[in-house]
Amino acid sequence: LRKGLNYPVQRLASDVTLLALSTLSEELQRRRMKSRLIGEVHDALVVEAPKSEIHELCRLLKEVCEHLKIHKAFGFSLSVPLTVAISVGPDWGHLTLQT
Repeated sequence: LRKGLNYPVQRLASDVTLLALSTLSEELQRRRMKSRLIGEVHDALVVEAPKSEIHELCRLLKEVCEHLKIHKAFGFSLSVPLTVAISVGPDWGHLTLQT
């Protein structure tokens, strides 16, 4: 029963992550940034970026992910805000949370 109840939440989280991935990819190309999406791990987007783009990339990630067009993509709105935590580092073992 637990798996059945949890499935819709996990499915929506996965769909929202894919929407963010797609939207961010389009925006990176539009801005001609050198940063590249590597992939996703659970609900985290993994991006490789030159140091010169880190600040702009962090702002872009926050803007894109917290203002996704959920209603347009899925036909309904969320009653809670999407919030994003961004960490930066040379590898998974050395990430620093950005504020």
